[in-house]
Amino acid sequence: MPDWADVYEPDLDARLDLQPNALFFIPTGRTVLNGESVASLSTHSGTLKRANHTGLAGKAAIKKVWNCEPVVYASALGFIALANNLTQAATFSSADIVACIFKIPTLKAAATAKNLPTATAIATASGVPERIVTSALEGYRVSFNHAEALFKVCADSATRLDNFLVTQARNDSRTSVKQDASGYVYRRTDLTPSAPPTGHHWAIQ
Repeated sequence: MPDWADVYEPDLDARLDLQPNALFFIPTGRTVLNGESVASLSTHSGTLKRANHTGLAGKAAIKKVWNCEPVVYASALGFIALANNLTQAATFSSADIVACIFKIPTLKAAATAKNLPTATAIATASGVPERIVTSALEGYRVSFNHAEALFKVCADSATRLDNFLVTQARNDSRTSVKQDASGYVYRRTDLTPSAPPTGHHWAIQ
């Protein structure tokens, strides 16, 4: 199975630009590992590292995943490796990563042309939470399922999904998922592991 790193950006240089950004969530990390804690996972990680295991998440990354905050791609994979070692099973895979990597630069113009002039109107039509619509209008990145929902209600019938969304990372800040007064606009209940259907060049299955 390919990983998000292999599929979301066909250009190698752009892919390497994007991976260091904190754009990747594992919303099920805490719920699946019921009974564990940041402390227990950190202890397990330290024990494995002392035994020369590599590629494992450290305490800072574990805490972010546990609190459903975005991490860099390597940290998401490191959490998966750690959790799978702890459970001695393939508990997680890259399919559990929600990659908030998509920008929609033409969203405002496209929505206005569809008589959806406000974030509220777009949210009502698409079912995407208004705070996430607002972040997309402001140029922040969103997950695939939300990007696809916005495409379905805002894009012209002649527009391809590939042309509506962009993933290029150059000139991005390290964190390009919006934060508001309550924290990240993406919360655990907003994040659904999703990707395009098998066969699409963004698919991960």
